[in-house]
Amino acid sequence: MLLPSILRIFLTRSFKPFIFRKKYSDRLAYQDLGNLGLYVHIPFCGTICDFCPYFKVKYDETLAEKYVNALLKEVDLVCSGQKEKKTVTSLYFGGGTPALILFDLQKIILKLEKYFYIKDGIGVELHPDDICENSLNVLKAAGVNMISIGIQSFDRGCLDALGRKNDGFTNKIELVKSYGFPVIDVDLIFGIPKQTVPSLINDIALAFQYGATQVSTYPFIDFTFANNMYKPMPEKVKKKMLAAIGEYTAMNNIERTSVWTFAKKGSKKYSSITRDSFLGF
Repeated sequence: MLLPSILRIFLTRSFKPFIFRKKYSDRLAYQDLGNLGLYVHIPFCGTICDFCPYFKVKYDETLAEKYVNALLKEVDLVCSGQKEKKTVTSLYFGGGTPALILFDLQKIILKLEKYFYIKDGIGVELHPDDICENSLNVLKAAGVNMISIGIQSFDRGCLDALGRKNDGFTNKIELVKSYGFPVIDVDLIFGIPKQTVPSLINDIALAFQYGATQVSTYPFIDFTFANNMYKPMPEKVKKKMLAAIGEYTAMNNIERTSVWTFAKKGSKKYSSITRDSFLGF
């Protein structure tokens, strides 16, 4: 205990002990916020991608069940003090891989709808491996109207650099399209090592060709805690690539709806990153 005591004295410039007082609230001050979106994080993955910076753990059925139960309790804890339902722009399930708790998503949606009116719709991220008729039927029945597919790239070399495989990406997008979801988002990464501007533009073109209503593009970043095989391209190269995306979309009846998002003109818009604020669970 000597070292902590010395550190306390050094940091506080005082010999007095720390005194902890319970002066906090378990209520989040969100009720007066406008343009508020809801975000639910599902931190489970079947496999762990080296390039992904988001919090995730390998899927375990028992742990996932405990997580869902805790999540439902947290919603009640945070929202039980509301005087009336609050209108929010959207609800978005990210991860991780939300499809790993596919049959619990409706339960979570119903719990949130107890406290919120969801105005613009419900979005769910899907790994291409999780797209099948069964999963799409369940999501459709749960009221989901936006599917975001984590393609990252159609290019074989880029996928190798990310440690990903192309397992019928185009067929998966076409299957989602056949279910009539109003918004089909394809996530793509730019600035992947060895990626070229032509291959990036080809990724954008293929996404829209096979059924995307919008494309979300994100720069490849080598986070210190990631385990990437390759280092990212220089910032000036990534800026050039983003500019090329803007030029291509402007010439092809595609409008920029946020810094990273590009949507077909006349299509329903949905972006999980354009809200003024988020309430996360």
